[in-house]
Amino acid sequence: MIKTCDIQPAPAHGRRTGNANTYGSIAHFTCMVGYNAKGSKTRTCKADGKFSGEDFRCFPVACKDPGAVENSARAATDTNKDDKDKLTFKEKITWTCDLGYEMASGEATRTCGADGTWSGAKPVCRKQTCGAPQTVRFATNAVAEKDNKDTEDGKRLNLVGAVATY
Repeated sequence: MIKTCDIQPAPAHGRRTGNANTYGSIAHFTCMVGYNAKGSKTRTCKADGKFSGEDFRCFPVACKDPGAVENSARAATDTNKDDKDKLTFKEKITWTCDLGYEMASGEATRTCGADGTWSGAKPVCRKQTCGAPQTVRFATNAVAEKDNKDTEDGKRLNLVGAVATY
């Protein structure tokens, strides 16, 4: 009588090659892109009716925390059931600039990639600016120095919340 082993199924987010489960047959396991392997990649059906090695599993690749962005709040789509403290493959982080700030550069939403890096550039939130105060005929206006910002090209901008006095 030929000895058989219980069939080893393909792991979640992985693949199995070699479907035989008779004595001496070999099963090979791999993980999909974006997932890391744990356990024995090759298992052989033994005479005792059990496969050699350890059960094979696939875990999502983890991305390092991309850090905080000044003057913003962030929300993550944390779908990693195994470790809630890790941000993993395909998960997203979205930043929203605080009131009075606008996104100056970078991406509002970034995705954890298969290689463990974040998509796009880290966002930067900067204080919003207003144009020059409205001109009033026969009047002059002034904006407090603390409510102004000089740009690299020499222009003066008024920050959100600035008060123009006539």
